[in-house]
Amino acid sequence: RAGISKQAVGKLLKDLEDASLVTRSQDESDGRAQIIFFTDAGVDYLQQIHASIKSIEQEYEAILGKQEVENLRSSLSKLAYAENAPPK
Repeated sequence: RAGISKQAVGKLLKDLEDASLVTRSQDESDGRAQIIFFTDAGVDYLQQIHASIKSIEQEYEAILGKQEVENLRSSLSKLAYAENAPPK
């Protein structure tokens, strides 16, 4: 669903784990699966990212207005999910 390989997901998880943002544990109901948990530091980091995104959106709204920002978001979403989008 993420549109990236299993190897890329594994590397990303290792990087996040090395940064102490997530931990992994085996899924007891499925030995092939792992459960990923955010650490307290990981949750703090997500909250910081969310606050930064909100701040940027507020700046854009101050310049463009709320409706134009919604139009921009919609247009960017269409481009990102277009069937004919250039390969990533």
